[in-house]
Amino acid sequence: MPKRLKRRSDTIRRVGRDIYEVRRGSSSSQGYDADWERIAKRRRQLDHYLCQECLKRGLSTSAKDVDHIIPLHGRIDWRLELGNTQVLCRMHHRAKTEHGNQLFGSSTEANVSVIQQTRRDAARRLQEPPRGAGGGLKVPRCGTGPRAPMRISARDIVPQGVKNERS
Repeated sequence: MPKRLKRRSDTIRRVGRDIYEVRRGSSSSQGYDADWERIAKRRRQLDHYLCQECLKRGLSTSAKDVDHIIPLHGRIDWRLELGNTQVLCRMHHRAKTEHGNQLFGSSTEANVSVIQQTRRDAARRLQEPPRGAGGGLKVPRCGTGPRAPMRISARDIVPQGVKNERS
């Protein structure tokens, strides 16, 4: 019987990922504990494991990543708020995180711009999470077509009289 060929993944160590994970910290040190897993599981069930951004485009893409619509460094008290979560595929989750970092600044940045601080302050003044207090079911039942979940945009966060960086 011939020897099994070694796969590349069998021979190469994952040094880069290990270093990244050490620098980033464990998931529990970032606030993703058993309580978060309970909320994330409930959000996946409510969104039927479908990416909400793909649904807006008329696509049905299965997804497991649960995202905070308003980042934690914008509203830490909404960490376990079901209405501040949505299911996204990996591609949309990365894009949303980058966009959130532009709007609110990164969670690791010590110094944020005046505009980013203004957006953080505006997010802290919001009375209700983007998807409602109960987290609401925004994905329709079969046969009714996709409907976009309620979203918060930069226009909702930027107060009147403050210019956007792109302007």
